[in-house]
Amino acid sequence: MTRRLRHLTVRQLRSLAALSAGGTVTAASNQLGLTQPAVTQQLRQLQDLAGLPLVQRTPDGMLLTAAGREV
Repeated sequence: MTRRLRHLTVRQLRSLAALSAGGTVTAASNQLGLTQPAVTQQLRQLQDLAGLPLVQRTPDGMLLTAAGREV
């Protein structure tokens, strides 16, 4: 996983942090001044690089998995 994470971007990390803080893609996109699809794309790319699920959907929003908290 470490080798693949060399290609991550600050924007991807900011999207993950904003999701963690806000709990939803909508809140993260508002915080970052990006569209929801842009945040979703950043998160998807980061998960692809990690090779693990970093977020988990819940009825109340989204939570970081253990791997997501580690990143």
